Amino acid sequence: AKTNELLVNQNGYTALKSVRIFLNIEDGTTYKKEKDIEAAIEIAMGIASYFLSKNTKVSCHTNARDIITKQLIDIDGGVGAPQENTIQKAFARIDINQESPLFKNLYESKVFDNNDSSLTFFVSPNGFAEFVEMLKKCSEQGMDYTWFYPYSTSEKPKILPELEKNVKF
Repeated sequence: AKTNELLVNQNGYTALKSVRIFLNIEDGTTYKKEKDIEAAIEIAMGIASYFLSKNTKVSCHTNARDIITKQLIDIDGGVGAPQENTIQKAFARIDINQESPLFKNLYESKVFDNNDSSLTFFVSPNGFAEFVEMLKKCSEQGMDYTWFYPYSTSEKPKILPELEKNVKF
């Protein structure tokens, strides 16, 4: 009414309090899927940038290690350009050659501790059994989430039918 124009709210994120991004770079193969892991990092950064540009609080949780400190990267929620800068620097310092702890062991309790009803994104270039079981539990509990699953093989990865609606390849 104020602009005298017809406006449509397409994404419904105006009342969103926060976004949680869980980046899983776990890779149990001897041949690292570097392209897939790099794509996962890019996707996670894209999600963070998008929501930060909308003044939404964003946190990032990953089983990746910092190449300099060797510590796991875990970024508490924040907003605006400073948060985007923090996430960019952290993601730029991910060492994909270090062994990553099992994602489920690190973050399962945090995944299910969603008291503020944050929008939850998983970015993972693998469908290891433990990770998939955790997502299956999320679905069973009615959690709204999206799993971004980058892959560089010619064949699309197979997933459980009950998770299909939540996966973006």
